[in-house]
Amino acid sequence: MKTLSYAVASIRYHKKFSIIYSLFFTLFLFLFTLLLNLKKMILLLHTQVATRIALIESQLKEPAATPPLDSHQVTEVTHIYESVLYVLMGLFLLLAIFMLTAFFRLKKAEVLQWRIVGLRFREILRLLLVESLLPAVVVTLVIGSILFVFQTTYETLLQTINFQVLHWLNLNDYTVSVATQAAENHSYVIGLPFDNVSLFKVDFTNQFWLSDIFITTLQVFCAMAIAISFIISSISLFFIKHWTKKGRWSR
Repeated sequence: MKTLSYAVASIRYHKKFSIIYSLFFTLFLFLFTLLLNLKKMILLLHTQVATRIALIESQLKEPAATPPLDSHQVTEVTHIYESVLYVLMGLFLLLAIFMLTAFFRLKKAEVLQWRIVGLRFREILRLLLVESLLPAVVVTLVIGSILFVFQTTYETLLQTINFQVLHWLNLNDYTVSVATQAAENHSYVIGLPFDNVSLFKVDFTNQFWLSDIFITTLQVFCAMAIAISFIISSISLFFIKHWTKKGRWSR
């Protein structure tokens, strides 16, 4: 309890840094969650498009043109999302190291005072971890609440991004292919159930927020918290030993 109270007091004291750190964590938490949701979304869309194509073929009374969004194309889209995700992961680690290093320099006097009063390395580390992770917990709760309240807006954002990626890769022109095939076969097609937009629009399930958005947000938080904890442990071990000029900490 004392550790938590001190962490809150320290966060208030270093208010400017705490705000910047919270915004940093918010940005990457949202971006990581967004990209992981997009990866799951393209797999869901693949299944739904296959069902819709089967319905179109039943109205055409014959196999339609080459089905869109096949496994190879899904892999292509997934690769794009993964590439962006890996770039953001690298950027997150670099910025986290830079930011936490600056944080330790800012707290040098406090850390040395802790050592003078006899705190061990693991006790100092616990204080630093709580102080660093507490804003992350608050941010995660806020982001989760916002995504729940504005779930429809978030789903629209996912739809828009995914459709733009499909358009960029020229994977969303199936209706043109159907019309062309029908003309060549001198067929007269009436009332196809999907147009060029609705065919590639995901029908989100009622459990999408809980099963995908909420759980993904928690998974991203856990991964980011582990990364930050490792960075803090490494940086604190280096700086505290350097500042105190001692070779080994007592446990």
